[in-house]
Amino acid sequence: MGFGDALSLTLAAAVGISEQLMGEIESGWRSATPANLARMAATLQRSWPAH
Repeated sequence: MGFGDALSLTLAAAVGISEQLMGEIESGWRSATPANLARMAATLQRSWPAH
């Protein structure tokens, strides 16, 4: 598992979606719902270091 995979698993867990769904969204097989996109953005915003 590479760094990107670990990040995806962590994001999936934080957002509350399955690892499988996260992979399908990343690969373009499925689209994220607006609610899931909002949760992803909020999670990333909280975890991104401020400069």
